[in-house]
Amino acid sequence: MIGGAAQRRAELVRRFGDGDLIACATLAEGLEHFETSFGFWAHRRVGGAHAALGAPICDPADRPEMLRRFLRVARRPTLFYLREPFAITCAEAGLRVASIGSDRRLDVAALLGSPPREVLGARRRGDKMGFSIEEASLGGPERDRLDAISRAYLARAEITKEIAFLNRPLSHAPDPTRRLFLLKQRGVAFGFAVLNAIYREGRVEAWLLDLLRLEPTKQWGVWLCTVHALAERLRAEGVGLDVGFAPLHGLAHPPGASRALSWQLDAMERRLSNAKYLRRLYELKAVLPGAWEPRAMASHSRSALRALYVFTEASGVGFSYLFGPDLPRVIWRGLREPRGPEGAA
Repeated sequence: MIGGAAQRRAELVRRFGDGDLIACATLAEGLEHFETSFGFWAHRRVGGAHAALGAPICDPADRPEMLRRFLRVARRPTLFYLREPFAITCAEAGLRVASIGSDRRLDVAALLGSPPREVLGARRRGDKMGFSIEEASLGGPERDRLDAISRAYLARAEITKEIAFLNRPLSHAPDPTRRLFLLKQRGVAFGFAVLNAIYREGRVEAWLLDLLRLEPTKQWGVWLCTVHALAERLRAEGVGLDVGFAPLHGLAHPPGASRALSWQLDAMERRLSNAKYLRRLYELKAVLPGAWEPRAMASHSRSALRALYVFTEASGVGFSYLFGPDLPRVIWRGLREPRGPEGAA
């Protein structure tokens, strides 16, 4: 049963989600919450730093006050996954702000009306394998099967740990803000997808593909095939689908951004061509028709390396898991790029 505080937070997300992909992630178990009478802010402590997830969940008019109150208790704040308007508010409050990547907001009509050739190829391969999706209930009889699929997936994945923070880890508790779809081949489940609700003014306007896990398969393009099948299902319900974040790609720094922090992140973006995990995330999402929405961070520090450390620790992984074994070389080359702004804010 959902407790009173958790139920209140869920209701605030419904009321003030504002179309934000990350709003439902603030309800994940294991996060701390800075609470006021008019909203809350999800965060996780990493050493002496407060790693906050997105903007506070409250009426947009109350966000500056939430920020002021949060900064009174957070000695070393690092705020992640901010949309541009609130990032500007943070810059005006004296925090150092810069872009960290972009969300892919899908154009479902274009995806279904004129699918890219990669999607068509994935669907043809899926048809040959008897691919289908089937909605199921969280906490239902498939629980053990989902756990087995998760173990098999993580055992061979590039990131072998459960990622938290931006993603909500798999939970079997019934949850009206999430949906579960089984991925099947000829009627046999070999994977699953979990979607998070995206709320605007109290109603679901779209769903975010938050988790996708599968056992080893000969089927090519399962991710693209799943996205297309989910888009068809959700369009019939009158709602959209989004596929989320591409870190360190498409950086667009907001007005008032820190020159020093922006320069470091720009350098990292240029030097991350060999970081396979991040590059693959971007390439998959860029294939799909839609638009990119920039995301930013705000920090007490001008060090991008420190902010990335806080982010990976808050996510329950480390640098080497997020970027691969080439991370030290990638970061070192990026930060050594000549002619950086010295002494910039």
